Amino acid sequence: MSARESLSSPCMQRARSLEEWLTVSKALAKSTQTMFSSFPDLFASLTMVVRVVILSKAPTVPNRNAF
Repeated sequence: MSARESLSSPCMQRARSLEEWLTVSKALAKSTQTMFSSFPDLFASLTMVVRVVILSKAPTVPNRNAF
């Protein structure tokens, strides 16, 4: 069997398609990991915004020394 014939064999074709699939899935895994790793930062930012909004609407005490 020549090198050209071995490259076109069903086994080699499956190996190439598996290699391509692994390359694509690795790239998807990296992008998914990046997306999930940014969730804590996003959650912290949203929590801070909610706190600021809630505190900005809280009633203020005009003169705390009066008590």
